[in-house]
Amino acid sequence: MKALIVSAAFPPLRTGGADFVHRLASELTSRAVDVTIITSEGAFLHDDRIRLERVDERWNWRVVQKCAALVRKYKPDVVDIVFTGWMYHDHPAITFLPDMIKKSSPSVRVVVHIESLGGIRREHSNFARSASRFAASVLAGRRALSYEYGTLLRDSDAVITLSERDRAELIKRHEEVGTKSATISPPPIMPVTPPLSERDRRIGRTRLGLKNDSDLLLSFYGYIYPGKGLELLFEVVKRLSMQERNVKLMIVGDVPEQYVLDREGKPDYLYDLKSLAHKLGIYERLIWSEYAPYGSTEPSSRLRLSDVCVFPFTNGLNQHNSSFWFAAAHGLPIVATRSDSTENLFVDKQNVIFAVPGDVSDLVAKIDWLSKDNALKNSIGGAAESLATKTFSWDVAVNRTLEIFKGS
Repeated sequence: MKALIVSAAFPPLRTGGADFVHRLASELTSRAVDVTIITSEGAFLHDDRIRLERVDERWNWRVVQKCAALVRKYKPDVVDIVFTGWMYHDHPAITFLPDMIKKSSPSVRVVVHIESLGGIRREHSNFARSASRFAASVLAGRRALSYEYGTLLRDSDAVITLSERDRAELIKRHEEVGTKSATISPPPIMPVTPPLSERDRRIGRTRLGLKNDSDLLLSFYGYIYPGKGLELLFEVVKRLSMQERNVKLMIVGDVPEQYVLDREGKPDYLYDLKSLAHKLGIYERLIWSEYAPYGSTEPSSRLRLSDVCVFPFTNGLNQHNSSFWFAAAHGLPIVATRSDSTENLFVDKQNVIFAVPGDVSDLVAKIDWLSKDNALKNSIGGAAESLATKTFSWDVAVNRTLEIFKGS
């Protein structure tokens, strides 16, 4: 099989989607799939089995027309368009690629991979973009088009989402998605290191200032941006530090691309977080890590030192949160927030401990309870690890992806 993946995000771009695309491509090549990736200038390849085509990072109409030309050149069996609006700088051109492909290469199967909800934002448009998009919509036919997704949902042969929540939302917007979509959760993307010996773990924790068995090391893993709940987590650390116990929080991650923060109206978000930590008097209890490039084992090595991982997401935990699967693959007990859209595969007190979103007192109580019960920690962590490494492994994900690529 020949597969062509279109993704503006690719290492070294700071986004989980970039790392996911590279890992997916490598896993596909291991199954004898001939993989070509069209991505932005500056992309760096870590696997020479993959063919890379770099294009202008502006992703305007000229670039998308070049993508359609490259489809004609390589004649793939399937084109997988990885999409979320921000990675294409909210330019609408990419949303008309399925229409272009279907007109110039009608035998090619088109799959749209929704990396996260959030299509092209109209407020980031200008007159030139709006005018050209209107012209494109007339040529493509305006039936069942949306500003956010253009022809992506209408003209694709299949749609892959990373969570059932995202799939349900897309079906509301375009009913036809229900008959041609599937959910494939992102398995752990970065390498998972072997468990540490008791001696090595003790040495590592001592270097971080944790010398006693009663000392508590909380961890947060993932990219740092609004909605992850770090402000709440800082309040939790302050409350826990008032107990007669040494508490530290290790933040294993860094901010994403600046455009993401600008788009959310938080251009100085990291500075704001550090200012808050100083204001709360907990800055010395925080352990910050630097950005870890694709393939690094540093995030895994750090998580091996942690006692409890915490994900206090504003909108609750969902399948598409790859940070959960990575932490779970380490057998870490996890405390997370739950919302109405949290999938049933996450079971409270079985493979996760749930807390109420935005409730500092509830989060403190759940973390304190879990951290002091070794049997419960082992049980929760073990169940989460089994879910991450067996039910949602790369083997499972790639098998299902290939089925969709083939239309079977």
